[in-house]
Amino acid sequence: MVLAEAFGCGLPVVATTLGSQGKIVEHGYTGLHFHPGDPDDLAGRVRWLLVHSDELVRMRQAARREFEQKYTAEVNYRQLMSIYERVVEEHRVQRKA
Repeated sequence: MVLAEAFGCGLPVVATTLGSQGKIVEHGYTGLHFHPGDPDDLAGRVRWLLVHSDELVRMRQAARREFEQKYTAEVNYRQLMSIYERVVEEHRVQRKA
């Protein structure tokens, strides 16, 4: 939830490459990756963002777009309804068989 909330605020995320963080944060687009367990790499990525203000603005816009495309209540509702519709249809097909 923290990543989606950050994106919703237009905040790029500096995240490790481990687990879902590495998949949700697209390096150079919605944030930056740093090597797990490497505080110097983390600090370097944050410094890079502070120095490259044009890139930071671009990533902020991309993070907000990512939120709008994937994480709004409306998007989640449509996804959930699609799942329900598919399950209901599968159930109908199984009952006819």
